[in-house]
Amino acid sequence: MTLALALCATPLAAQEDFLPRLEGSYLPPAPEAARFSCDGQWGLIGGRLGIRDGQLIGLENACTLTDPVELRGMDAMLFDTQCAGEGVEYDGGRVMLMATRAGIAIIRDGSVVEWTRCPD
Repeated sequence: MTLALALCATPLAAQEDFLPRLEGSYLPPAPEAARFSCDGQWGLIGGRLGIRDGQLIGLENACTLTDPVELRGMDAMLFDTQCAGEGVEYDGGRVMLMATRAGIAIIRDGSVVEWTRCPD
């Protein structure tokens, strides 16, 4: 019984640790990176992109990350997203976030983009 409880607790602990480790500012790949900086306002040209307060913040949009699912054998999680941008709220579908050496990979609808973590 104790072993079963310990096994059930591990994914929850991993979920609680995953997003806080990824929080911070990121730059998209070149040539888009030239339009952003590691400081400034979140989600605006000349500002920063990233993960903050449980949201994936892109250019002029933010998606709340919910219902995390840990992916076995990977430093990654799958999330449902509810997004808002330019005054419109919409279902953002599913997104997988995976930690990489340089930052994070964002996998959505058959596309992958890697954002590079800004220096602290």
